Amino acid sequence: MSSHDPLPDVAATEPDEQDLVRDHLRSLSEDALVGLLTDRPELLRGAVPADLDDLAQRLAAPGYVAEAVDRLDAPTSVVLDAVSFLGRGARLSRLVSLLTPDGPVGDPAGAVRARVKDLLRAGLVVPAPTPAHPDGLRTTTGVQRVLVPLLGGVPLDDLLERTDAPDLARRLRAWGLPTSPAGAVHRVRNVLNDPDLVQRLAARADARIGTALRELAEAILQPREQFRPNRRPMADAVAWALEHGLAWDLTHGARVLPREVALGLLEGSVRVPFPVRGPDLSTVPVAPETAHRAAAGAAVETLTAVSAVVELLGRAPVPTRKDGSIGAREIGRTAKTLATDPRLVRFALTAANQLGLLARAGETSITASDRAPQWRRHPPAERYADLLRTWWDWPTLVVRDRDVDDKPTAIGGATTAPRAAEIRRELLRHLGRLPADRGVTSAGDLVAHLAWTRPRALEPHDADDVVDVLAEAELVGAVAVGTLSSVGHALVGDDRDALVRDADLLLPAVNARATFGSDLTVLVAGDPAAHVVDVLDTVAARETRGAANSWRFTDATFRAALDAGHTVEGLLDGLRELSDKPLPQTLEYLARDVGRRYGKVGIRPAGTVLVGEEALLAELRTHSGLRRFALVALAPTVLASAAKPADVLAGVRAAGYLPREETLTGQPLGHTVTRARPHLDDLDGPGGQGVSPHVPTDAGNVDAVDRDPVAHALRLRAGVPPAPDPAVEKLVRSLRKRAEILPEGDVRQLAHAVVHRRPVHLTVLFGGFYEDAVVLSEPTLRGRVLHDRGYPAVADVALVLTVTPLG
Repeated sequence: MSSHDPLPDVAATEPDEQDLVRDHLRSLSEDALVGLLTDRPELLRGAVPADLDDLAQRLAAPGYVAEAVDRLDAPTSVVLDAVSFLGRGARLSRLVSLLTPDGPVGDPAGAVRARVKDLLRAGLVVPAPTPAHPDGLRTTTGVQRVLVPLLGGVPLDDLLERTDAPDLARRLRAWGLPTSPAGAVHRVRNVLNDPDLVQRLAARADARIGTALRELAEAILQPREQFRPNRRPMADAVAWALEHGLAWDLTHGARVLPREVALGLLEGSVRVPFPVRGPDLSTVPVAPETAHRAAAGAAVETLTAVSAVVELLGRAPVPTRKDGSIGAREIGRTAKTLATDPRLVRFALTAANQLGLLARAGETSITASDRAPQWRRHPPAERYADLLRTWWDWPTLVVRDRDVDDKPTAIGGATTAPRAAEIRRELLRHLGRLPADRGVTSAGDLVAHLAWTRPRALEPHDADDVVDVLAEAELVGAVAVGTLSSVGHALVGDDRDALVRDADLLLPAVNARATFGSDLTVLVAGDPAAHVVDVLDTVAARETRGAANSWRFTDATFRAALDAGHTVEGLLDGLRELSDKPLPQTLEYLARDVGRRYGKVGIRPAGTVLVGEEALLAELRTHSGLRRFALVALAPTVLASAAKPADVLAGVRAAGYLPREETLTGQPLGHTVTRARPHLDDLDGPGGQGVSPHVPTDAGNVDAVDRDPVAHALRLRAGVPPAPDPAVEKLVRSLRKRAEILPEGDVRQLAHAVVHRRPVHLTVLFGGFYEDAVVLSEPTLRGRVLHDRGYPAVADVALVLTVTPLG
């Protein structure tokens, strides 16, 4: 070794990661800190950061990092990968050398610098200058834990963790550097992270070994491949690297050249593709009024379909399958009955179930729940907002009626797209970033463009889901003619007030008045009030739904109302309350004629006994259409048949008569009226109050903490602590004694989540040696044990390693 010149001495110290992050935060201007908190809202989620040290911990925590990384576009993502892969040797000049543009670009170095600035602004990369390399950069351990390595090889830090002091001294001695234990790790790390020094060491080998070392380095850097050199001259190169401190001899005969050494050996020749231009996204001009009309049409159809399904279920329960789900056959039958799109029926059933509007009716059917009448009385905008907010979180796609095995899917059965909610959010946010007056024309182009702008948010098999999510968003009015609608923007912004306000502009007003025609039809423009629907559905047949709703009166519809226990005068009184004008004479005549004829013939069980006027029964007995019942005269006013009462009842009605079904003693066999007709004064009108209990009015701000980035930037720069939350502070003091391994900032986040019942993501130590992720939707704490919504014990707080609040 003495025949070689020693390496120049290198620093025996290096800055701590948290110190670098804190220094970076302290160096930010007020505008830059506001920008950081604005671009990364997750940093203000839950308990707001107490100070810059707390904020620095969040910047380095994997849970916070993952959300920010998912928002990166392809070129910025690749630059972050490269900074992380270069590790402590990262600097701007090496990035420019490593990254090769995949297309023409005027200033490649400028393109890389621009992405580095974006990463610095987002706090995913921080400056790490040294006297030798003032352009040094560093990612946090949180970033390194989130990312998959760009290329192969074992990180130097992993090897240094298992290196003892004598081994460190041996390497330093071989390099001609001080061997003092103090700072030995830093010296070794600084040498092997410097490609110039690595190449000076490799230059000590002869040409044959030097060539083999570079071949070994190329093999090591293959993505995620293991390389075991066992042939010459490769084996000779490994032996030489071991002797000269460039490689490690691990247990079981494994010999490892760190990735930093491999990069140093190949400095200037390793290339990683750097995407500089994404795929084109075809768009066309879209006039605001065109988008508004399309969104309004979809909103009306969606709300109408859900209301119709809930009303239908209130009158006639729908059968379910053995597993409790609603099968494709019933979905199709319901769509046919309502004359609507089966996809809207699927949406309506799913939404109604999520909002608590459905209930079991025995073991094999479902009906409208007790909540349904109240929900139907809410203003249209609030009902539509409820539907969109619950759709926003669905882990399924209602437009998909076939599963992966091409079998019909059921409502309430297996999930058809577990990542649907994530894709839905990403897609709508992406559309929201496009110019407001441009609409996407191709779902395929959108998939490709989304994959480039958010490569980490999408997985390769998500393409079909993106197409279906787009179709679903257009179906419900969140997207209109390829552009994000006003309610879509409100959904993305998590602003319920704006969502209700914008929905009100899309939907017609509630109408409690009806227009009766002399042709026995009735029209209700706009959104008919719930009590109007109930009255008209009782006595008329629905013909159209949507912006114009119409019903038709017939003798059969009046007869059905009388069968249900209503009276002619009661029905006419109810209809009169819906109109400011007298009812048409044709309608009153029809009602009274049906009432006059209804019940003239009574059907009684015997088999079947027919009771009525002598002349009428004589007419029935000789009617050719009734011969199959073999009617027998028991008396001048009594006929009998061996057929079932229901069959005779249907046959007599088909022959043009209006019989009434009676008990054996002659009492009308009416059905109980299940829904009383409310008076107009008892109802909330179009401006009535009431919000579904399933959708909180302060969603996203349950604990009422101010999340204004400007206010918090000013507070953090001034060193002012946030306003105290007594309940949280009390729990923090208790948790500190139990959660000894949990950082102070995470203790506060856990306390905040428990006090305010906010969802959190935990990393928990199980079995004393492995980590696992746990998500608590509504965490509670009993003693030292965490529970979720009353479920059995989830985790001991003493074993919780990290806490990240969820949105």
